[in-house]
Amino acid sequence: MKQNKNKCCARSLSKKEIPVEVVSYERRGACILEVDRFFWQSFTTPDGQSWMIALQRADQHFYSTMDDETGLKTLATVQAMRMCRGAHFNVNSPGCRICSLIANEHERQKMSAFTAIIGNRIGAARAHARLLCKGNGTSWCVARMCELVKSVTPVVRNLRQAIVTSSCRQPA
Repeated sequence: MKQNKNKCCARSLSKKEIPVEVVSYERRGACILEVDRFFWQSFTTPDGQSWMIALQRADQHFYSTMDDETGLKTLATVQAMRMCRGAHFNVNSPGCRICSLIANEHERQKMSAFTAIIGNRIGAARAHARLLCKGNGTSWCVARMCELVKSVTPVVRNLRQAIVTSSCRQPA
């Protein structure tokens, strides 16, 4: 991607970034990533209350066609990633025309895990989650991703159940 003179930003792809359409493979993945980004944004700028936008976008994308709790399941996945990783995440701005088209390394790992679960490749999903969570326990994170995939993928019926273990710090 070449430099773009945009009011929002003028960035180009860095070494570990790829276009969203390459990592999400299909519309539902891109929609999940957008909702995901708004939740992350609510942690970095709480006064913006972008969690409300996240829930609104989840309803717009999934309400009548899929599980009406997709927004909450996306938030549960975000929270599981936060607890398992124990360090910051880099997430692109969902409100920027340029940034929203780019997936950074953290987003790419999350979407790769999501795609692996859709393909019923739980081992690959765990590997991506392990990279995403810096080697920490990932069972809780993968279990939340499985629930999210089930809510947006009605054709996936036989997902193996990920077992939640105590290797991931869970909220008290």
